[in-house]
Amino acid sequence: MVSNPIPHLIFWLVLLAVGAVVGRYHARHTIPAWANQVQGRRTGLSERAFLFGQTERRAKRTLDRPPP
Repeated sequence: MVSNPIPHLIFWLVLLAVGAVVGRYHARHTIPAWANQVQGRRTGLSERAFLFGQTERRAKRTLDRPPP
């Protein structure tokens, strides 16, 4: 049995205080997950999409060109 519980109590209180300080520092200095999300397609892009024939002509020009 512990004869004097005060040092034990002080140790655990200091340990909890240090853990709280480290946790707060980490929470404030960590980049949030929502900050750099991958961007999706903008709305309305399908309205400005190229016509099928224009896409076909571009594909043919790409295939006709010799590789670098």
